[in-house]
Amino acid sequence: MGFENSRVMTNHIEPTEEYDGRIRVKLVDDHADTRVIPCSSYTEAITLVKEHQHEVTTAKIIDREQEVVFSSADMDIDVWESIWKNEKRRLSVNVEDRDCPYDNVSCFFDDLCVQCKMDKLRRDKEKASPFTPGMNPTTFEQSTFDSRTGDPTEFRSFTNK
Repeated sequence: MGFENSRVMTNHIEPTEEYDGRIRVKLVDDHADTRVIPCSSYTEAITLVKEHQHEVTTAKIIDREQEVVFSSADMDIDVWESIWKNEKRRLSVNVEDRDCPYDNVSCFFDDLCVQCKMDKLRRDKEKASPFTPGMNPTTFEQSTFDSRTGDPTEFRSFTNK
């Protein structure tokens, strides 16, 4: 299937990630020429090393910054792949710490706990005008919420005269 056919199948949506081939596998052989093979991903580079590691003296993976990140002379590719996968997984779940005033361990900057969400709503409401559009400016609203569930427990509207 050509590129054009794959674009039709995906409704002409272009891939969101492109690889520049700057990850390379270097196959060093004492009895032949050294081969450098550009790869589109670390997964492809690992596969190439596994395929050729027993045919050459040393197989290396070189990253985009031209640093050797793996050498078969120093480590087994299966061990390195396991470490790479663990590090990749760790980085994908690394979130910024947040000191929750309610000591909730599952409260994060991008996913607040219920209490912090309520505080944020209150602050946002205080920043906005205290008046509901269309109401007499002397009429105010007040809501109270259950601190455990975040559900409204009472809603009052009163007029200052």
